[in-house]
Formats: sequence, structure tokens, C-alpha cells
Amino acid sequence: MSEDDEVVLGIDLGTTFSAMSVVNEHGKPEILANSEGSATTPSVVHFYDDDACVVGEEAVKMVVIDPENVVRFVKRHMGEEDFTLEFFGHQYTPQEISALILRKLKEDAEQLLGREVA
Repeated sequence: MSEDDEVVLGIDLGTTFSAMSVVNEHGKPEILANSEGSATTPSVVHFYDDDACVVGEEAVKMVVIDPENVVRFVKRHMGEEDFTLEFFGHQYTPQEISALILRKLKEDAEQLLGREVA
């Protein structure tokens, strides 16, 4: 990939783990490591303050310490009408929580590749 080539990021938003990939210079899909160096990212979110959260391995660690503020398996509730979860006074839909996971993956890819991805 040259610096002029557009980079399209592929994301598999999984119920338990998520992954991301790009097409490399040889035309083959290549899994990208997240910011922790892993090929997959746990689809887990931990809310630790009003509108503040962590996603992935750090969130998994909080399952033991602060389980009431951890979300896992949220993809199972996608499309359920009126399903929300509340953290620090804010209601979140499964789509909003999934967006937090997707944002982390996109940011990790951009950091790794050193440029924006579509």
C-alpha cells in the first residue's frame, strides 16, 4: 500500500471478540493487531465515569472489580426494541455500545497504520 492508496478497514464486530483487517499490498486480507498487540479485541465495555469508558482487555479486567459497570455480549440485544442499559445516569442502546467498540478498533487501526482509514 502506498501512502496515496485509500485504506478500507474491515471490522468483524463479534459477540465475544471483534477483529479488524485491511487488504495488504499483495491484495490479501491481513488481520491487524489492536493497541494491546492482539489479533482480537474483547467486545467488552467498562464505564468508569459519566461518559467515560474503556473497551477491550482493560474492560475485561474490570469484570471482577466493577461488574455492574461492565457490558459483555451486547450484540445479542441488537434490534431489541426498547432495550437499554444505564451507566452513570445515561441510557445506552446496544447500537451505541457497539459504536464504542467500533471506534476503539478504528482508532487502533489508524494508530497502527499511521493514517486515517475509511
